[in-house]
Amino acid sequence: MFCTMRFENHLTTLFLFVFIRFLLTVFLVSVLPGAASLTLHGEKGGNITLECGLSTIEDSSVLLKHGSITAYGLQPDNQYMGRVHKSGLCDLVLQDLKTTDAGRYRLYIYEREHLMSDISLEIHINDTLTGREGEELVFGDLPRDAESVHHQTDTGWTEVWKRGKGVLSDCLTDNDGHLIIRDFRSSDAGEYRVLNKTGGILITLTVKESGTESKGNLNSTNDDSVDTEQQRK
Repeated sequence: MFCTMRFENHLTTLFLFVFIRFLLTVFLVSVLPGAASLTLHGEKGGNITLECGLSTIEDSSVLLKHGSITAYGLQPDNQYMGRVHKSGLCDLVLQDLKTTDAGRYRLYIYEREHLMSDISLEIHINDTLTGREGEELVFGDLPRDAESVHHQTDTGWTEVWKRGKGVLSDCLTDNDGHLIIRDFRSSDAGEYRVLNKTGGILITLTVKESGTESKGNLNSTNDDSVDTEQQRK
């Protein structure tokens, strides 16, 4: 009888240990999502795969949330309609990436209606635009989590837009979340970064001046011609 009681006590202790560990895991994943966040990079107009990380799962269902918006699942938001598709067991593919897709997501994977995994993801969008001297250049729409926009200049990074204050530069105008350079100059070229409240990068935008690349290609062509002519001699 004594041995039976010790065995039962051991089982009770083991059960409590497993139960507490389970609660701690749920707490860390659900309450502290930043601790398990994964950053994914994609090009505007391209595709990106959100991996569930599970290799064996049966009768699975997936829910993807972008903040309070449903990106995949029952009744997805119109902006994601037809752009998110399930791949394999529980991976999701987000197609035709837009600048508004940048930000934090939560990926929920269920097996027979039981939550198996809860993953926090950060999507970072890269984009490239080309501006012509004196013409208008329209940036992509700002994502919902955008807090500020910074432009890299010769003197460092300069804040050119901030939520609640609007544009902070004479070069830009803000048309309901659409940033526009109405009179493009070479000084407007360079790298722009859209940041969230914590300073995390949502979008990296590279702005190039039209004609710069063609001049480089022309120089390369001329150099090749000179080399060919010297070889002939």
